[in-house]
Amino acid sequence: MNINNSKDNSMKKHIKIAVIGMAVMPVMSFALSSDLLGLQWQAQSIQQANQAAANTPDPMTDERGLKQFHDDTYPDQDINKTVLTAVQQHQATVWGLTQDDEKRYVELMQNRSGLYWKHSDMSPVEILGIDSRTTDERMHYATIYAKQLQERLAKELAWQAAADQAKKIINAGLPVVRPFDTKPFSPYSFKPIVLAPNDKLFLFTSSTLDIKRIMATLLQDLAPGKAPINTTLNIFFTGHPTATEVNTWARDQNIPVNLVSSGVITLNNDQGDLDQIKDHPALPVLVLVRNGQASKVDTSRF
Repeated sequence: MNINNSKDNSMKKHIKIAVIGMAVMPVMSFALSSDLLGLQWQAQSIQQANQAAANTPDPMTDERGLKQFHDDTYPDQDINKTVLTAVQQHQATVWGLTQDDEKRYVELMQNRSGLYWKHSDMSPVEILGIDSRTTDERMHYATIYAKQLQERLAKELAWQAAADQAKKIINAGLPVVRPFDTKPFSPYSFKPIVLAPNDKLFLFTSSTLDIKRIMATLLQDLAPGKAPINTTLNIFFTGHPTATEVNTWARDQNIPVNLVSSGVITLNNDQGDLDQIKDHPALPVLVLVRNGQASKVDTSRF
């Protein structure tokens, strides 16, 4: 089977199918979408296999290998005595076989071929072709097989083309992405805290704790031009550290001096405020006061 690709002005792909050994006449041409490339690849694989077989010496006559294949039928089998059932006669009609072809197929499936191919999806034509007794016989079945495969691929391509066209008609006018709730996918949904105007943050920590990870997020939200109006961060230190220790800690946490001098961030010693927080976790503890209501912030989300 030969596959020829061409492009028209609209850059659509087309496929033409022809049987090997016959005049190369286009059987059918379809505009293909990208999801038909699988069928094109299958047809190309068949073409490559056919070319390889054509270039392989015939084992029936090749002196370097077998001179003759073993016929998988035996003397105790008599084709003249084989009687086909109605199902077997119907099978012969379906696959374009003669009554004698079907009888030989029935006999083959009682022997080694039955063990080899019984559970495969091979057709009677293919099994008869594999068990051919002569080169001419093999080519006869190969021709039947090629014509049937050609018809099957043509049907599949025609169906796929029709299905693609139907999709375009049914989906005409529909947006590529329909409106949906974007809130769950918003970056704000994954932020540990979203500040609002007049929010007050109270952070309880120790001058010996390194909380750069938490501070980096808070400082980003409190940066000039980004912080909501009147939002402040009040840091309270336990253990009454000295002013030098507090300044060293603030420098290590990359706290800008201008945010401290402007009052956006305050540095304080804890005077028992932490103890007023019921069931507070281990340091650091972050509390958000909004509209007079206080709530603890999960620092593990930073």
